[in-house]
Amino acid sequence: SPRQARRGRRYSQIVGFNFHRGVLACGRKLPAAAPEALLRQACPANGASTVVLCENVNNLDNMGAVFRNAAAFGCKAVVFDATSADPYYRKSIRVSGGHALAVPSTRRGSVEDAIAAAKAT
Repeated sequence: SPRQARRGRRYSQIVGFNFHRGVLACGRKLPAAAPEALLRQACPANGASTVVLCENVNNLDNMGAVFRNAAAFGCKAVVFDATSADPYYRKSIRVSGGHALAVPSTRRGSVEDAIAAAKAT
């Protein structure tokens, strides 16, 4: 992976705000998985799993807290409906303590679709 060293002022120009933390990362975001596929992966056929379903979560502090709690309680996945904010906003990732990058998640469709998918698995 490419690495570059820059001075603080240059980082601020690149990201568009006063950046002083010293580390900047950039990654490719994969397309959101279908809730059905995520739930099939998270829920084994022979046992129970805990999955978090959320609707209309637009406060990034709350979104980060959802991931933090999902990780703390051993949840296998988090499913947000399409009206929710992007879970990969930097504030959500920061508030989640990085768990937004570790707990499998998707943001698509409606909560009703996710419930139907959960019942089908």
